[in-house]
Amino acid sequence: MQNWLRTNCPDFIAKDQWPPNSLTFNPLDYHVRAMLEAYYKHHPKPRMIADLEEVLHVIWDSLPQETIDRAVTEFSK
Repeated sequence: MQNWLRTNCPDFIAKDQWPPNSLTFNPLDYHVRAMLEAYYKHHPKPRMIADLEEVLHVIWDSLPQETIDRAVTEFSK
């Protein structure tokens, strides 16, 4: 099935690229992760922890308040 999906679905994400099933993930984590992935489409991935921290600060600072509010509202769901 993985091979068929890879061949026939251009947007297919392989199972080893999925985020781990984590009970500690919350809706805001998913919003930040989506923004991180969008950032990586235009920038190289950081190779050092300090670089990753810098990127996360840039992304966090650019998160619209509306996105944060929506994620907080989704906590109860």
